[in-house]
Amino acid sequence: MTPWIIDAKDIEINSVTEFRESLFHSNAQITHFLDDDAKHQVLVVAPKGYGKTLLLKVKRKSLEKMGYSFFPEDALLDKPIGTPHIFAFREFEDLLENPDYWRHVWLISIILALLKLRDVPAHLKSIQLDSIYENKKISSCCDIFDRVLTLSRNEYFKAYDDLRNELIPLFRKLHTPIAMFIDNVDEYFEQAIAVQEHRTIHNVRKSFWYSAQIGLASASRELNGLNNHVKICVSIRQEVFQGLKSNDPMAMQIRGSAIEIIYGHLEK
Repeated sequence: MTPWIIDAKDIEINSVTEFRESLFHSNAQITHFLDDDAKHQVLVVAPKGYGKTLLLKVKRKSLEKMGYSFFPEDALLDKPIGTPHIFAFREFEDLLENPDYWRHVWLISIILALLKLRDVPAHLKSIQLDSIYENKKISSCCDIFDRVLTLSRNEYFKAYDDLRNELIPLFRKLHTPIAMFIDNVDEYFEQAIAVQEHRTIHNVRKSFWYSAQIGLASASRELNGLNNHVKICVSIRQEVFQGLKSNDPMAMQIRGSAIEIIYGHLEK
């Protein structure tokens, strides 16, 4: 199959259903993912241009009749914009190659966004994280993610304590249906890598492209398991998915939560 000719970013919200009926190539896996009872599949995996964004949009539209509140509220998907902030390499070099760091940053960012949406009071030890939470102009999960990446090492560990002692307990107490959709993290880091190839000041490694997506997939799966009132669907690239080590227990869990967009009968 060749990549989509029509970019999903150009599809109007009120035409997604029409687009699905006329141009969206479905198969058994996709049909199951779009079913109301498909609760465990939360990761959409495909090469670039194979319809990850479109499938997330169609899934979001399919949940509208089920009483969910949606994040973001004014768009179908939450996407990072621009390029990641410069990392403090001297403080974080050991952490940046640790998959758990990226998972924790996504866990913090997703939960903060949902608690802000519900206006839930949170008592945070990290001054910088509390500042992000109290800033009314910051609501996007992806915007929060970008800012959490800039926390100092000391503040990051305080934020991690906040995650365990405050954020996760508050997340468990959310009892109204909320659905969140996160897309384009791959392109977010690709742009930063492209900038680095021409400018030496942008501290983004190619390994971050992989780690950020694996961290997002792991965080999404974990949070969906912690609270059945919350549904978090995300997209990752097939190259990342294929790079998971087969003997890694986390890889097996991630694979069990994923739908791969594959059209073998359309390949030439």
